[in-house]
Amino acid sequence: MDRRHSPPPDPVFYTSLGTAMRCPFCRVDNDRVIDSRAGDDGASIRRRRECLGCRRRFTTYERAERQFLSVLKKDGEREPFDRVR
Repeated sequence: MDRRHSPPPDPVFYTSLGTAMRCPFCRVDNDRVIDSRAGDDGASIRRRRECLGCRRRFTTYERAERQFLSVLKKDGEREPFDRVR
């Protein structure tokens, strides 16, 4: 089967900070955003992208990662940060 004539899948990729966004088809890290809007849950951003290498399109959902603060004690133990304390 010739890949150029098969219907392209519509993959969804989740990004996180510090990672390069790569095309899922040709692995090139050069793309452009075609459309951007808030996700259904309101806590994410949906972006429609087009790869500048192979010209195929794919969708990404981006959201911030929550990291909770912790305190490192002298004995090496970690405990959750308590603002009141």
